[in-house]
Amino acid sequence: MARVNTLIPRENEQFLRYGNTSLLPIAEVLHALKIAPDLKRAQWTFEDAEGKRFSLDMEAVAPDAKVEWLSTLKEVPLYRQRFNELMWVTALPNSQTVYLNLKSYPDASTFKRVAEETFKLIDSSQSKRLIIDVRQSNGGDFIKFRSHLLKELKARAAFRKPNSLFVIIGRGTISAAMVNAIDARQEMNAILVGEPSGSKPNSYSENDELTLPNSRLEVSYSTRYYKLQDTDTPSLMPDKLIEPVWELYTAGRDPAIEWILAQPLPK
Repeated sequence: MARVNTLIPRENEQFLRYGNTSLLPIAEVLHALKIAPDLKRAQWTFEDAEGKRFSLDMEAVAPDAKVEWLSTLKEVPLYRQRFNELMWVTALPNSQTVYLNLKSYPDASTFKRVAEETFKLIDSSQSKRLIIDVRQSNGGDFIKFRSHLLKELKARAAFRKPNSLFVIIGRGTISAAMVNAIDARQEMNAILVGEPSGSKPNSYSENDELTLPNSRLEVSYSTRYYKLQDTDTPSLMPDKLIEPVWELYTAGRDPAIEWILAQPLPK
């Protein structure tokens, strides 16, 4: 893992924790770092629930191969459901709670449509609590959130009450998703739950690109500095810190959702 970490530029440890697990299964990365001697196959060592280790020889997946992921969980937590949908909403039974999952920022018309569905669902279900989940969101255009979600939330006095608005954040909360989590906290007193974010609140953003004249390599660089907090912290820090727990993860439980639903509803 230490060698994989050398490939990840970062401003905090959370982004490192987010990025290294994405690079670790890539055959080209393992081969380039001399972790795997063969580009097409490698031996992996695993540890089961009882602490017993075993090894398997595994072949690399072809770049154009279609991979179907299989879940071993009987109960799949909300944030791991409907994985192909960038943004979706549902009402949670027996809790007067609506859950909005924002994995990424879809095109403007889709964002607007799902935002409208969210508020219609809140009204039709007479929900008193909204959970916005951006723990897996790499961001996009933060103006969409401000225009279609935050604006309507600010117009509803019910969502200024304590325990009415929660935002789940984590190591995968990056760029615009972090900006909008800050928006919700600063303008709506939303409670942030989960892990610290993968982005740094006071940092450079707004990417541009250039091509190096000799190598013709493309370089991405930041063009604007954002100061989103008075206090300079390495990550956006949650109001309620909930770290991942392996036993809960493998059981299909979501401690962030469980904690939120255990809080009293707004009066």
